[in-house]
Amino acid sequence: MVSYLLLGLLIIVSIYQNEAAWRPCVELKRDLHVPCKCMVSPNYPRSIEMDCDRVIFTRDALDSLKGQPIISISQRHCGYQSLPEELVGSGLTLRELDLSDNSIYKLMDRQLQSQNQLRVLRLANNLLGDNLNPIFSSNEFHGMEELRRLDLRKNGLRNIEEGIFKGCINLEELYLDENNMTIVPTTSLKGPKGIKILSLIGNNIGSLSRGAFLTLGESLLRLDLSNNGLSHMEDGSLSGLEHLLFLNISRNDLTRFNSDVFKGAYNLLQLDLSVNYLQEFPTYALRHLTDLKFLNISNNLITEIERVHLLGLTELQVLDLSRNNIGRLGINTFSSLSSLTRLDLSLNALRTIEESSFEGLVKLKWLSLQDNNILLVPATALTRLPALAHLHVEFNRVAALSTELIRSTSSSLVTLGLTRNLVREIPGRLFYNFENLISIELSGNMLSSISQNTFAGLEDTLLNLDVSFNRLTSITELLLRNLLSLNLAGNQLKRISPETFKHLPRLQYLNLSSNALYGGFPPIFPSSLTILDISYTGLKILPTVLMLNLESLEKIYLSGNHLQEIDEGTFQHHYNLSVIDLSNNFIERIDNGAFVGLINLYELNLRGNRLTSFIGEYFNTGTGLQILDLSNNRLSQLSPTAFVIHPRLRSLDLSYNDFVHFPSDFIKSLQFLERLDLSRNELRNVDEFSFSQIGRLYTLNLSGNKIESVEELAFHNSTQLQILDLSNNVLETLSERTMEGLLRLEHLDLQNNKLASLPETIFDQSRIRSVESIDLSGNYFNEIPIRTLQRQSASLFSLKIARNKMTEVFTQDIVNNVKDLDLSENPLSENAIRGILGEAKILRSLNLAQTGIKILTRLETPFLKHLNLSGNDIIDIKPAILERTTMLESLDLSRNKLTDFSNLVNTFKILPTLQSLDISNNDVKAINESSFDGLSTLRSLKIADLPNCTRIEKNAFKHLGKLRSLYAYNYPKLGYFDVQGILKGMPNLETLDIEIKDSSVGNEQLSIRTHPRLRLLTLRGERLRTVLSSSLVGVRVPSLSLGLKNTSVDTIPAALFFPVPRSTVVSLDITGNKFTTLPVQLLAALDERSGSVKLTGLDSNPINCNCETKHLWRWLKGLGNRAPNVICATPDYVSGMLLNNLTEEYLTCDRTTLSRYQTTEMTPSSRSTTAEPEIIWTVQPTTQNNRNKNYNGDHTSSVSVGNVSSTDDTLIIGIVGGVVAFIAIIVIVICICRLKWSTQMNEARMTAVASSIHEASMIRPASAYSGKINHDVYVGSYNGSTLGRGNGVHGSSVPTTPVQMMPYVQPVHVMHPFAPPPQVSQPLYGYYDNPPVPMYVTCPSENKFDR
Repeated sequence: MVSYLLLGLLIIVSIYQNEAAWRPCVELKRDLHVPCKCMVSPNYPRSIEMDCDRVIFTRDALDSLKGQPIISISQRHCGYQSLPEELVGSGLTLRELDLSDNSIYKLMDRQLQSQNQLRVLRLANNLLGDNLNPIFSSNEFHGMEELRRLDLRKNGLRNIEEGIFKGCINLEELYLDENNMTIVPTTSLKGPKGIKILSLIGNNIGSLSRGAFLTLGESLLRLDLSNNGLSHMEDGSLSGLEHLLFLNISRNDLTRFNSDVFKGAYNLLQLDLSVNYLQEFPTYALRHLTDLKFLNISNNLITEIERVHLLGLTELQVLDLSRNNIGRLGINTFSSLSSLTRLDLSLNALRTIEESSFEGLVKLKWLSLQDNNILLVPATALTRLPALAHLHVEFNRVAALSTELIRSTSSSLVTLGLTRNLVREIPGRLFYNFENLISIELSGNMLSSISQNTFAGLEDTLLNLDVSFNRLTSITELLLRNLLSLNLAGNQLKRISPETFKHLPRLQYLNLSSNALYGGFPPIFPSSLTILDISYTGLKILPTVLMLNLESLEKIYLSGNHLQEIDEGTFQHHYNLSVIDLSNNFIERIDNGAFVGLINLYELNLRGNRLTSFIGEYFNTGTGLQILDLSNNRLSQLSPTAFVIHPRLRSLDLSYNDFVHFPSDFIKSLQFLERLDLSRNELRNVDEFSFSQIGRLYTLNLSGNKIESVEELAFHNSTQLQILDLSNNVLETLSERTMEGLLRLEHLDLQNNKLASLPETIFDQSRIRSVESIDLSGNYFNEIPIRTLQRQSASLFSLKIARNKMTEVFTQDIVNNVKDLDLSENPLSENAIRGILGEAKILRSLNLAQTGIKILTRLETPFLKHLNLSGNDIIDIKPAILERTTMLESLDLSRNKLTDFSNLVNTFKILPTLQSLDISNNDVKAINESSFDGLSTLRSLKIADLPNCTRIEKNAFKHLGKLRSLYAYNYPKLGYFDVQGILKGMPNLETLDIEIKDSSVGNEQLSIRTHPRLRLLTLRGERLRTVLSSSLVGVRVPSLSLGLKNTSVDTIPAALFFPVPRSTVVSLDITGNKFTTLPVQLLAALDERSGSVKLTGLDSNPINCNCETKHLWRWLKGLGNRAPNVICATPDYVSGMLLNNLTEEYLTCDRTTLSRYQTTEMTPSSRSTTAEPEIIWTVQPTTQNNRNKNYNGDHTSSVSVGNVSSTDDTLIIGIVGGVVAFIAIIVIVICICRLKWSTQMNEARMTAVASSIHEASMIRPASAYSGKINHDVYVGSYNGSTLGRGNGVHGSSVPTTPVQMMPYVQPVHVMHPFAPPPQVSQPLYGYYDNPPVPMYVTCPSENKFDR
């Protein structure tokens, strides 16, 4: 029963052990004097594997490798432009060689022939395809008979030469991911006899023809074509793949399958069809795959799943249907899947589960119903799952745990996930008969208490309990003897009783963070703890007794408290402690011996305190400390002993301190130091030999100081220093010998200094072997320092010299060799620009933004991929100008003077690979149907800020079906913008920033359901006043960024986020709108999502701090330190002040002036001051005009709620009186009159009931009413059957009182009518936009009585 948790622990331990197996080579073998990490090979006995990433070998280091038993070397990020001849020819017999992430651009010298035993060769992320030849050719692989795995990912390959793998007879795995291939290179794969794995992820293969893989059919086992933009597969495209077991075609643009598309792949076991646009389950296409065991069809647009769809998949074991739009499960849907063990139905539109839904799933062990807005799950449905071990119903709206429901799974359940529901209490002894339950996740619910009987029956079985982010004010004694993990974070605990952990002898993980404990801890924690988190608990002192018996402790987190000092012996005898986090406290003093005995310490975080010194006497012995963070303190000096006893230190962060002079001698003994950050201090000089002879130092950050000079030999013989940041200082000159002793500078950052020149020999190869990237932006250069840079012309890849004073470029020697050139914001002359565009033939990226260009000359840059011409005076670009830039991928023409597209249209047609285009802020007057012809490959388009544009045709975007990002806003002269028509043909959109010309916006315009990948949505425009509740219907992404910027919107409907999955993290930016406050219903909706909505931009709105803002004020108080700053605009007496700091008496609608301004301090609290929404009632609305119906759900009318003051007692009295009157009428009046009066009385009674239900005082638990409402009328989920359509009540003049109403969370009981209702037609579901109260109602018919 504990096997699942133990398996997880074993995985973590194995990862940790694997990480720990790597150690400095000199420690593993004394004669290996190289700055690398080594480990004993697990695959080859008595052999060594070396990790030498970012290591530059000296001659002596290479000599030390000879004769060593090294079988594997990794040399990533070392700047190689060709195969390292000295390493490959060193005499080592390698089995594995990794040269990924370098700049290797050719393989033609047969150097690998000396490594004829090589089995694994990784050359990913190089430049092998960076040339004009569309076919990659090389003889380097010929005859490599032992080669088994070849990795050529991210090389820009467009095609592969036939016969390139001649002689690679044993090649089994070939990885060609993220290249630019448009077809499957099957003809190039004739050399190998048996390729088993072919991966083509992230290419541009748009279609598969019949028999595309015939030459690989005999051996291929795994094929991956995911993320290719694949939109069509012909019948028989997989013919011949009889041995294929795994096929991945996820993240493509497939909308349907032909009937025989999988014909030939008869033995397929695993198929991934996720993240496509399938609207129907491909039943007929899958009929050939009778042996299929794994099917992932998640993240599509499937709306229904029936039994007939799955009849042919009888061997299926895993089925993933998550992130679709399935609204219901058919009868006995899965009854044919008797072998199914895992079923994922999360993030659909299921509201209820039918009793027969899981019929036949006798072997099902794992079931996820996460994030469906499920109201209830019938116990009888789960009783049909006798083997169910893992049940996940997180992110639903379950309000109560039914004893019948839970106990229906008691015999087999191992894990139960109920995170982020609405559970308020757990009945005692609910889990009494659960013999196998080891994990319960209850985080983010509404639990206010836990009793001793809550988990009765789990005393010996429960291993993991998570009740974080509830409303617990106290925690009782827990009788869980085998509990290993307990999470109590984010509650309202004030004190922990000493008895709480008394019976938890095996507890290893305890999280008490984000509770206002203020030191209310038990005197003794369980001695078995290995991880303790008490961060953000208001702790002011750290008494020794608190840590006294925690001898097994390995990690402790104390960040975000109010600690001021660490006393002597606080961590004494904690020999196993490896991580201590004391960041963001107020620590001013650390006593000597505070960290005594921490011989296994690995990481110490003291960031964000008030330390003025750091000395070695805090420790009494040497440690294994590798990561030390002292940033953001007040350090101005260090003790000579500060780092001596930490010889294994790898990362040291001293940024944001007060050092005027840094005693660099104190770090000279740190021979394993790789990263040193001294940015944002007060340093004035870098002295001679300051950072010299630090053998492994890779990154040195000295930016943001006041450095005036860097002396000679400052970095001498720090041979591995490769990233040096001296930006944002006041350097005027550098010495010729400043860089002497360095081998390679990957990047030198000198931007924002006062340099006007560089010494001619500073980069001489006798001083520094190679410099690859230099940033000289923001200095005083009048010309490119040609003579200086010429000495590194062979290696210099990137030169940025923006924001200087250059007018001429006198020679092209450097420009001809550099591949990335930034000359932006320089006043370049026409001759300089003409010379650059005409002579810089090998440029890959060119930035000429704001250089005064008026007329462009022909570009002689055939390799150019990125061109920035923004901020100039360009009027037109004729096709001949860009005729040779056929490899261009991004073009920025923003902030110019382009007026029309007449010539641009033809120019765009000669750019077949263009993916990003920016024409914002130009003088374009119209965008018509042909404006973007030829840009079918475009992924990002920016056409914002067109002040003179008067017409944008919706058909202008018809060729941009692959567009992923669209920025289209700020068109002051544009009368109408057809957003709905423009977005219709862009299903791949991920980012949309658009102007709305209508007064309201909703799902009709945005149609998010047809854009399932949309994750960033920004709406702009002064005309926009209303955001309808249906706007976000269809959201399915894990995170959504929503922006309302510079609109006239002054409120947001509370139901706006209701269609958004509860697991989706939402970022809401309301910058520049008309909000005067936030309505209480919206605040309740934000609270209901338990902090998953991050609100920004409120401070840029005209907040009126009067009595109507009290709800917002209380809500901000409840957020504590997480609250955004809100500035009052009115009334005058608080204008400009922070609402967060006002006291409540200032929030009044009576006062106009105040004599004294009072503030209150923010106190951390996780409790919301807004009343918690309980329920959404499902009622039949009283409609005044049945003609005012809108089936799109996008209208601005509101549902008026009567303000009545009746109570339950008066309601009952009224009903009784009505009954008496009714009986009297029956006795007195004849049958015809009785029928007439009966109808009138029923209508009056139903109106009274509906009105009383709307009253806040009438909301009561379900038990207050009798009779059960039919669950078929429940609406309000983001199901396609309920959203996107609606009815409205118009013209109501009844005053309304805002009442909090949230989705139904438990069975509702209402009074039965006295007379049976007449027969009704099919109900019409209504979704009301922007009401004062969010409601979801049904309108059964046109009959007035029914309404």
